[in-house]
Amino acid sequence: MPVRQEQTRWIAGRDQLRHFESSPGKLRAFCPRCGSPVYSLRSSPAGVLRIRAGLLDEPSRASLASHQHVASRASWWPLPEDGLPRHEEAMAQASTQNSRIN
Repeated sequence: MPVRQEQTRWIAGRDQLRHFESSPGKLRAFCPRCGSPVYSLRSSPAGVLRIRAGLLDEPSRASLASHQHVASRASWWPLPEDGLPRHEEAMAQASTQNSRIN
């Protein structure tokens, strides 16, 4: 779930995360106790956290804006006729939804 870093407010636990560079320009953060991935951060575009939405304990108020990577989706994965833009690869700009991380 891409969110702008400056629009993310950490409540607790950020100082406990561990980080490693999984590939040049890509930083990954994880929980040192259970190993769960928390977010990743690339050097480009700068300032966009890719938060693992499965870690959120409340439903997100975010709504779908588009379908991405449709050119490489599995043939058995349905693509709904919902009127949202479709992108063969990734969209150029990341979402600017506000997020709160516990």
